[in-house]
Amino acid sequence: MLDCQYKNYDVLEWYYQDNGPITNSTSYTVHQNGSLVIHRMESSKEGLYSCVGIKADSPEPPQTFSAQVSLAYLDPMNASSIEPSSESSFHILPEHSHIVFHCLAPRGRPTPKVSWSGGPQHSSLSSHDGKLTIKDASISRHGGNYSCVAENLAGSKRVEFTLIVTAPPVITAHPQSLIVDEGSKVILRCGVSASPYPATQIRWKKGETLLPLESGHSVSHVTNGTLIIHDVEFGDRGEYACVVNTSGYEAVLSRTAMLQIKERLKFSPRPGAKKLELGSNDKIHCKAKGAEQPVIKWGKINSYGDLTDVFPSHIEDINGTLHFTGVTMKDKGKYVCTASNSVASINVTIDVDVFISPNFTVVPDDPIEAFEGYPIMINCAAEGLPQPNLQWDKNAKMNDFDKVRFEVLKNGSLFISEVHQSDEGKYGCTAGNIKGFKRVETTLIVRSTEGFQPRSPDDLDPSSLPRTMAITLSIAAGYLLLVFGLMAWCRARRRKRKLIYLTQEANGGPEAGGAQTQAATAGTSAASHRKDTIEMRAKDLDGTETGQSMSSNHSKRSGYDRFAFDRRNLSNMMLLGSGEFGDVFLVQARGLKASDPQDTSVLMAKSLVHSKDDEALHEFKREIDLFCKLDHAHVVKMIGICRDGDPHYLLLEYTDWGDLKQFLLATRKDSKDKSGSGKPRVRSLSTSQAVTMAYQVALGLEHISDKRLIHKDIAARNCLISSDLSVKISLSGLSKDTYQKEYYKYRNAILPLRWLPYEAVFDDEFSTKSDVYAYACLIWEIFNKGEMPFPDLSDDQVLSQLESKKLCWKHSSKTPEYITSLHEKCIHPHPHQRPTFPSIVTQLSDAMCNDVNS
Repeated sequence: MLDCQYKNYDVLEWYYQDNGPITNSTSYTVHQNGSLVIHRMESSKEGLYSCVGIKADSPEPPQTFSAQVSLAYLDPMNASSIEPSSESSFHILPEHSHIVFHCLAPRGRPTPKVSWSGGPQHSSLSSHDGKLTIKDASISRHGGNYSCVAENLAGSKRVEFTLIVTAPPVITAHPQSLIVDEGSKVILRCGVSASPYPATQIRWKKGETLLPLESGHSVSHVTNGTLIIHDVEFGDRGEYACVVNTSGYEAVLSRTAMLQIKERLKFSPRPGAKKLELGSNDKIHCKAKGAEQPVIKWGKINSYGDLTDVFPSHIEDINGTLHFTGVTMKDKGKYVCTASNSVASINVTIDVDVFISPNFTVVPDDPIEAFEGYPIMINCAAEGLPQPNLQWDKNAKMNDFDKVRFEVLKNGSLFISEVHQSDEGKYGCTAGNIKGFKRVETTLIVRSTEGFQPRSPDDLDPSSLPRTMAITLSIAAGYLLLVFGLMAWCRARRRKRKLIYLTQEANGGPEAGGAQTQAATAGTSAASHRKDTIEMRAKDLDGTETGQSMSSNHSKRSGYDRFAFDRRNLSNMMLLGSGEFGDVFLVQARGLKASDPQDTSVLMAKSLVHSKDDEALHEFKREIDLFCKLDHAHVVKMIGICRDGDPHYLLLEYTDWGDLKQFLLATRKDSKDKSGSGKPRVRSLSTSQAVTMAYQVALGLEHISDKRLIHKDIAARNCLISSDLSVKISLSGLSKDTYQKEYYKYRNAILPLRWLPYEAVFDDEFSTKSDVYAYACLIWEIFNKGEMPFPDLSDDQVLSQLESKKLCWKHSSKTPEYITSLHEKCIHPHPHQRPTFPSIVTQLSDAMCNDVNS
């Protein structure tokens, strides 16, 4: 309400911002006494209001009185209104210290007044210009809750905080040494007289290593100083001490307590199901350890269900290891390993099965000729235990057949109902079971039906058509009967010869030896004939020098000569998957050892199908250059190159346990044996083993960077691991089926998106620094047991967040702090801020030495 009074006036009027006069409405009321009431005051009604008194007969101008009307307001207060500021609602102050708190008044109209209240007495406090001064801080006189209040016409606002005055911490009860059984629960206590949490935090050290607040099986309570270790392991033994940290004072360390663990009797590792090859020499190991050295013995459950330790003469139990000399079918069954000492006795039962490697009983002739338009049967059969599966491939492509004309029969033979000219090529028959794979090849040559000239319709005699059809059908039926008759006769003859051979071999007479010699001679002759036929066929197909042959001739003069490898020495190719440039195989290669030319080794063969594609050929040569210049224990070695024909093969070293990705997945608790063989799950990696793997990969990448080479695809899928947990860097590139989900097509390029930094994806800038980023992703895979990075995000979401630089990595709780710190350095958004591989090797080496010392 605005009051206005005049004497000796005839009319009184109100104006707003020179607008008016104001009349009575829902917004304003002008009373008879001249007062103005403004209803529902708001910002739109702020401004200058004028009261004008008017005398009708007066020559003097009307008198005007004005008033500025404004809204009162007061902004809220927050933690930043108190200085010095604190990240929490607590301010911690050491005893006998001094501090001045400033309360910053918020914005308001009229200017708000600031005052302080609180403390131990919860009363108003004297302050000057919003300052609260505390001198010679005391727990009894100054500790408590404080409030800063700002007031004006609009009301009041306040902000509060708790002041904790701390005293020096004192350890009242030091932790006690304990001797406990492995697997039990351990509680270590540390009695402390100190200010409450969060002013005081109690942590634990093992040796010189500060323990995390929570790990896989231990929990540290920072409030009461208790360390709880659930299911204590033998590796938890050592010296423990509590560390008391009170704000404003130096840390106080307790006396050390020795934790001793009485190791329980356990298998190390636990024996699992075993498969033995018939006729082979093999071993089954059983190892155990405990506080006392155990005695280990094997037994077998017989057909009556009784356990016996009496074995046949070809089986020996030597210090807990079963030695089999010439495995027989009777060796199948359940075996029991028992480990015992004076404290306990444990046992484990395993299943032992006997199998037979695949062996071909019928191999296809090589080469095979067929006529265009006619059917053809390519025979192939194999035996083994379990019965091997047979699969066919054409030109090294599995099941790449026209399903209308091609059929794989139940006996394993391949039947082509109508041969086309395009069917010509190399056909492979692969037999495989749990033991392994064997493969044979044959070349199908398609001949055209020459000399057949159909007559014009005018030359045909209508009466001769039925006769012609009858003759044609009769000839076809006779031909089929002849073919099937010859097949049956050949099979019967083969069986008869085999029976005679087996009989003579069983008799062991001189006739058997003669049969063997004759068979060997026949095999040599057949192999020679097959080789001559293939060479003649190659000459017919390659009569002129093509661009490919010119490229091969040029390569003979290049540095690749020393890696040239004859593809005829490759056999038993097993398809691993498809890559960007072709299929990837496991192959058996012979002739690698000069001392034993017939000795075979398992290699990985990467094929280049489209050798005339310039881009594919360039990338293929880049991989050759990458591996041919490297020689390191943790980088796979390049064994050879097959470039004498299509497809080209890059032969690389392979390990007995395959790629690291599959190994890490097998260490998960939820992993299952998909093969159905009953094999036990791979034991989870310890932290030291995981760090060692990361260190080995860093050593290999340091060697690659020293050679000024870039890998471009560092991931667990592209590393190999052997049975001694040695890791080697490889490059399988299975981007089209096996690991298709781990690649993403962007700008017509197949990229391992989740393993690449910003500059590699969006700027196409690959360097050693982008390899460092990918190495950090590999470390994350190792400690997350083969999990794909960002499993909850789609590829498009990863791409979007990578572009906006908002990707957030979540680390496993079992990841050491120094590994997490190294990971964050390696994924720095600026490439120049990422560490080099030599510095990474140094950091990991120092960390491993500290772990060993502790």
